[in-house]
Amino acid sequence: MGTITISRAGQSVSVSDSDPFLLTVARLRLQRNVLLASSDWRDLPSYAGPKQAEWRVYRQALRDMTSGLDTADKVKAATFPTEPS
Repeated sequence: MGTITISRAGQSVSVSDSDPFLLTVARLRLQRNVLLASSDWRDLPSYAGPKQAEWRVYRQALRDMTSGLDTADKVKAATFPTEPS
C-alpha cells in the first residue's frame, strides 16, 4: 500500500491507495478545486462584471458540494453546479 498523487490543471492531491472511497473523494475535490481556481478572478473586488452575484453563488455551491459526502453512493451522485452563462 502506498500513496497516489492525482494532478489536474496545476492542482494535485495525495491520498492513500488503500481506500477507494478517499480516492473518489479526492478526485471530486480536485475537479472542484480546478473549477474554483479558474473562476477566482470573477470574485475579485475589482471585477464589477455582469452576473457577479451569480458567480459568487456558483463558487459557494462548489465549496459546499463536498459537505456531507460520507458514503461512496453520495460521492457518485454528487453533481457540479452550473457555471453562470
